[in-house]
Amino acid sequence: MKCTFCGAPLTLKDEKCPYCGSQNPDILKHRSDIKHYQSEFKKTQNDVYTTTHRFTSFSVRTSIIAILVILNVAAFILVGSAWPIYKSVTKSALHKNEAIHKETMDNLIENKKYIDLNAYYNSNNLYLGDEFDSYTAITRASESYNSIFDSINSLINPELHSSWSPRYLVSSLSSYYETISGEYFLYEGKYQAEHLAALDDIDQKIQLLLSSFCNMTKEDLSTLPNLSANGVRDILERRLDIHEEETS
Repeated sequence: MKCTFCGAPLTLKDEKCPYCGSQNPDILKHRSDIKHYQSEFKKTQNDVYTTTHRFTSFSVRTSIIAILVILNVAAFILVGSAWPIYKSVTKSALHKNEAIHKETMDNLIENKKYIDLNAYYNSNNLYLGDEFDSYTAITRASESYNSIFDSINSLINPELHSSWSPRYLVSSLSSYYETISGEYFLYEGKYQAEHLAALDDIDQKIQLLLSSFCNMTKEDLSTLPNLSANGVRDILERRLDIHEEETS
């Protein structure tokens, strides 16, 4: 590289010619190029950082979404399989303790502890075991008896049960008569002959409650099993001298 004015030799370090003092144009262009390249490099670097950040953020979001999807699928599978597993384990335990459960229920029936029978049957999930199908009718009748007893208790103690409604008793009575009169139990083996005396005893107890606390006559009681829910409601409202515009 030579000075364009006096021809003296120059280097890239020489801003001016050491001989004539003229400005070295090559160093100026070199520095301009360096600045340009540095500017381009900085811009490219920023673009790379921005793109990388966006890609990383997108990747993180995508990964999170993928993980959530996997967790939801896993939870769905787990919940879906939990009940069959629980049912299978419970049925196995019920089968193993079949004799104990039947003996306990037979003792409760013999001692006419029908409310306790209903509680025992449900709390031990005996409805899951096919071995206890023959107890279905007596336990459902016991459940209805319990419900009817609670409804009448609410009726005679309004200060303790301010939200009581005749519809509760109507529902319980309808459920009870469907249980004991339906052919479903006759043909599906849902009761056994030795339970007939207990079913009759429950029926007598329910009639006693209705006649004592709901003023129902013998004629009322004899017609109840053949009435619809509306028919039961009509008798109940008439005997209690109450009326609800809508009972469901």
